[in-house]
Amino acid sequence: MDRLTGMKVFLAVADAASFSAAGRALGVSKAMVSKHVAHLEDSLGVRLLQRSTRCMRLTEAGSTYQERCRRILADIDETERVVSALRAEPRGLLRVAAPTSLGSYHLAPALSEYTALFPQVQVRLILNDSAEDPIKERTDVVVRIGRLASSNLIARRIAEVRLVTCAARVYLERFGVPQIPGDLARHNCLIYTGGQTPGEWRFRGPDGEYGLSVTGDFEANVGEAVRMVGLRGQGLVQFASYVVQRDIDVGRLCAVLPEHEANPLPIHAVYADRCLPASVRTFVEFLEARFLGGRGAVLEDRAFRSVQVQTGPLQGSRAEVMMAGEDAPQAYRQPAACL
Repeated sequence: MDRLTGMKVFLAVADAASFSAAGRALGVSKAMVSKHVAHLEDSLGVRLLQRSTRCMRLTEAGSTYQERCRRILADIDETERVVSALRAEPRGLLRVAAPTSLGSYHLAPALSEYTALFPQVQVRLILNDSAEDPIKERTDVVVRIGRLASSNLIARRIAEVRLVTCAARVYLERFGVPQIPGDLARHNCLIYTGGQTPGEWRFRGPDGEYGLSVTGDFEANVGEAVRMVGLRGQGLVQFASYVVQRDIDVGRLCAVLPEHEANPLPIHAVYADRCLPASVRTFVEFLEARFLGGRGAVLEDRAFRSVQVQTGPLQGSRAEVMMAGEDAPQAYRQPAACL
């Protein structure tokens, strides 16, 4: 009998603790399962399973064999994926999860351009502000903003984003412009609860970066809701620059405390396996070329870049990338009327 098939059958029996359940899972008869296990035991010269009319358990040799079989079969699967990926073109369903604002402002246009380059890929973009687990949620790529917690997942830095504190001019005329972060204790701060540290805004001081607890009369777990309330003059907000830069450019919002702005936050593409399908590999490379350009660019509300996308076996296709606007944004835009 085939040894690899025997290993797979034995693992199914060990995991299910039942010959019948293993047979159902594998689509074979209980008798065939029993035959495979008996052949393995005869070949090895040891008892792998201790069986009785009431229960079944692994022997010491069976436990050792189970662990080794699982490792061997996983290595074989990975080897086959690696070899297949060398020839595979990007195709099939690509599932991408991202924070709502980042996905709307940047990833949706990027995905549209990516599928124009690779028309055999279908995209499913999942937007929410929770920390998605690629394995648990069955997504191929999760885009995350901020520092990453330690995990077994693989992360690739694709961009950075600035945090901007701002408010509508009518609010600042009524309550004054904060001069230092400590002044925020006397201000109404509108809180986005979908970030890593809700109710804590980031700033930079003489001793480095720090978090400052803020309070206010409005909070929401969707950034656009907080932004809209801020535009009405109800309070201050702190957002990624790509959310509010357009509002600042046209004078709807006024940036405050620019000299205390925190260091940019990293943006990572996170995935679960180093052996990537061609669609995931080329998409992550596309994001790097689009946003980083190899230099570590900071995402703003608008950007223009012509990028050469390296796609491994599929040699570089060219993509003209333009989000709203004509020129790449300056580091900070502040209408004089706001000051």
